[in-house]
Amino acid sequence: MKNNINDYIQEKNMPAQLKQYFITSMRGKSYIDEAMLDEIEELYIYYTALYYFDETEFSSYIITTLERGSEHSAYYYYLKKILDNNLELQSKDNKKSFLNLSVKGNLKL
Repeated sequence: MKNNINDYIQEKNMPAQLKQYFITSMRGKSYIDEAMLDEIEELYIYYTALYYFDETEFSSYIITTLERGSEHSAYYYYLKKILDNNLELQSKDNKKSFLNLSVKGNLKL
């Protein structure tokens, strides 16, 4: 186990704004441990490999689900269900549709 959770957060593959929240917020740190950070990272890798999506929205759902609480052992499945049902996802195979979506939603590519 790492001595410094901030170092562990910095090593994770996740949105920069989510890292900033976890590092600067005492409340945010109270919700997480290394296992949860690993689960968040795995979901982020999964979604970035397959979809275009708003990383700020992704980060917001992470923070919200942590605040609401969930059984630690079931957090990954709870979070995945929330993201699947609420995060606006666009398949990477359909880039033309994403470009239309980004113009409508003002997403930056």
